[in-house]
Amino acid sequence: MQASSRAAMRRHGAVVTFLSGPIHAARRRGRALATAEQMHRATRYAVEALEARTLLTAVSWVGSASGDYDDPTQWSTGAVPTAADDVTINAGPGITITHSAGIDAVNSLTSNNPFVLSGGALLVATTLTLTDTFTLTGGKLSNATVAGSPNELIATGAGTGASTLDNVTLNVDQTIGDGTVVDVFNSLTLNSVVLTIASDGAPTGVQFQDSPSQTLGGSGQILFAGTLPLNNIITINNQSGSLTIGSGITIHGSSGQIVANNLGGNPMLQGTIAADTAGQTITLSGGAFINTGTVEAINGGTLTDNAQMNGSIVENNSTLNIGYTVNSVPMLTRVGGTVNLTGVIDFFGGTMPFNSATGSWNLVGGIARNSHLTFSGTDSLVLTGSGGIF
Repeated sequence: MQASSRAAMRRHGAVVTFLSGPIHAARRRGRALATAEQMHRATRYAVEALEARTLLTAVSWVGSASGDYDDPTQWSTGAVPTAADDVTINAGPGITITHSAGIDAVNSLTSNNPFVLSGGALLVATTLTLTDTFTLTGGKLSNATVAGSPNELIATGAGTGASTLDNVTLNVDQTIGDGTVVDVFNSLTLNSVVLTIASDGAPTGVQFQDSPSQTLGGSGQILFAGTLPLNNIITINNQSGSLTIGSGITIHGSSGQIVANNLGGNPMLQGTIAADTAGQTITLSGGAFINTGTVEAINGGTLTDNAQMNGSIVENNSTLNIGYTVNSVPMLTRVGGTVNLTGVIDFFGGTMPFNSATGSWNLVGGIARNSHLTFSGTDSLVLTGSGGIF
């Protein structure tokens, strides 16, 4: 069959294959070679279907002024981009594109101009590449892998829904600035990057909102920073599912809070929480964590555990404040430093030993009740000027 005919059939979604029957090349029993008609009758045809393929379209912004994303006249195709489109925004200086309503989907988006997602949702199946600001002021960014220049993804506002990330991966460092709280749904992945939470006094951070189950995954860091970092907050709102902090994640830096509102499953820590900055405090509060990772106070930092971090805790020449109800011997690894009891020891009539593993604890406004305390060597529960109750 001629190549042109085969190509034509392939373009129409099928390949026609010719399967010839037996044709003898020499005379046999006095019969001549098969005639063309006999050959035609001996030929069998088979049709092989090809897989369906979607052709992606390159679409670009052609508007000469700032405008709305959903205005079809601003695009090179005369239509609003769709899920089959690779979109590029490379307009003149001072031009800002705004997405204010509705749900739009693209395959990829490269933006070299300011982009404002003020409402609705933008779904990016693959990469969102930014060389200029992409500002969330009320909309939702879904499924995107954010790449390009660092700190171009800018979230604003602190109310629920003000800035939402839904199943987003960060491939470049980003910062959540003072007074901004980002809602996260359906997991957040940090791909070898640092997500900085930087409060200068106003509540600032991330809220993992209820999903069936979600993961803070990847191999990155959440870094607490800012001039007044006590209001750096990671909130886990588990109404039905749970959050897993993956093994490649480290949460550390200056002061901050991790608050677990556990109406659903307990958060699971597989990664690291490290109070690793001298003079700064990371506080755990709310419900208990399931800890198979690393929790530590090092380098002169302070870890305040009001949540009951089940599992091992390391205190190395730093400070650990225990603010929950202790009813089993904590798994402590200590090298010097200070442990303060601000919560309760209650073994329901059982024994709490103080020994070389626990070291001495300071009773700082805490309570020891219903427990038999035993002391080994110089290790004990030490009364302080802050008082406490036996």
